[in-house]
Amino acid sequence: MAEAPRCMVSCRCAVHPSEDPEKVAHAVSFIAGDAAVSLSHNEAVFRAAGLQCLHRVRSAAASRRRLYTRYLESNQDGDATWFYLNKQAAWAGIVVICAEADESPLGPIKVSLQSSDIDGVIRWLVSGSIKIE
Repeated sequence: MAEAPRCMVSCRCAVHPSEDPEKVAHAVSFIAGDAAVSLSHNEAVFRAAGLQCLHRVRSAAASRRRLYTRYLESNQDGDATWFYLNKQAAWAGIVVICAEADESPLGPIKVSLQSSDIDGVIRWLVSGSIKIE
């Protein structure tokens, strides 16, 4: 298994008045590898130093490598990139990438990645599933 490049990961999504904040936090936590998610200011947020938290996203990206690569590269700006994931699908335990924010009816989860080796991060993310010990 290839070692992951150093990277800062942030996941965030809006918590609308019609939504249960705990369910939104659960969706973000699923994407962020069951990590603790903070709720504040009508938003669920997760931050981490390391890509291992995205093991579920990496597994999903392996089967849709071209799609994920296209979105990650088209959203790349310098040493950062981002992509959207469907919030409702994440709550149900499924990773689904979105091309546009409005593909997720209650808003998406935005995953942002920043690294001095952002090309290596993209390659790592789409390179295949990882073994979790």
